[in-house]
Amino acid sequence: MSALKALLRRPAVRIALAVGVSTGLLAWVLGRMDLARAWDHAQSFEPVWLGVAALCSFGTLLLRAQRFHALAERAPFDVVLCGVAVQNFLVRVTPMRTGELGLPVVLQRHAGEPMARTVVSVLIVRLLELWMLLLLGFGAMLAHVGPQGAARLGTTTALVVVTSALVLTFRAWMTRALALVRNLCARTARLSRGVELIDRLAAAVRDTDRLGVPERLRLGLGTAAVAVTQYALFGALLAIFGVRPGLLAVLVGGTAAQLASAVPVPSVGNVGPLEAAWVSGFTWVGVDFDAAVVTAVGCQVITLAFAGAFALAATLYLARAQRGRDDAARGAP
Repeated sequence: MSALKALLRRPAVRIALAVGVSTGLLAWVLGRMDLARAWDHAQSFEPVWLGVAALCSFGTLLLRAQRFHALAERAPFDVVLCGVAVQNFLVRVTPMRTGELGLPVVLQRHAGEPMARTVVSVLIVRLLELWMLLLLGFGAMLAHVGPQGAARLGTTTALVVVTSALVLTFRAWMTRALALVRNLCARTARLSRGVELIDRLAAAVRDTDRLGVPERLRLGLGTAAVAVTQYALFGALLAIFGVRPGLLAVLVGGTAAQLASAVPVPSVGNVGPLEAAWVSGFTWVGVDFDAAVVTAVGCQVITLAFAGAFALAATLYLARAQRGRDDAARGAP
């Protein structure tokens, strides 16, 4: 077991594993596709809907930034927006959602935001997103299967209940979990350096008590708004290729795709898991398999291009702002 752990610590091995997982899932999806029918769907490309998808994607980015801004201590909105853009791109190309750390790094470097505070903010926001996603997905699936099929949604029901409890008791369970981890670190010589980090995270969790009604409303309403723009984005991505399955199908298929992206998987970002979940979700609600495959690949390519463009613009903006601060510091008496 120790030899396996040592092997998995090697960057080359982790990269190879990520590429292997993504390639395997893509091969499973693409290998069953009818190329002729898929090409027909690809030729149905409608540029107008590409513009709609770009607007939805940028709108989602703005809404996500306003939530993190509500949780930030000192970072201005422009820096938060840039940080979210960088984070979103990194999550798309790194394994196990390690790209989430992009936001804490950007806010700390460009605004002096405490990193532990931003890490806790990321946990809160992702938990809220998962809760909203499960609620909407449960409602859509229940509407799809009808009352007689409700018994088949036992797992989803349990996830909704558990996630709701985690949201409502976040501070309590997170404080206890960090206390347990701290005790483990304190008793283990090799982990003793982690005690200070755990203490900072615990302080950030306790500081969530400062959130008043306005901040909580911004978080709740912002999460609902993000869900709306995200599903609108999925509808536009389907329409780009002439696929219009209806609102219920978009909710079910979109929920499957987002859940796959939310789970930490040792793949290249969400390449592979997203396509597999997208195809499974949309074919379950009646979308043609080849149409589901084409739109899954299109969703991956188009949204990754959007994320890359937003991240590039954000990086250039932050670099220019940093040069301005450096010039001002050199010119100061």
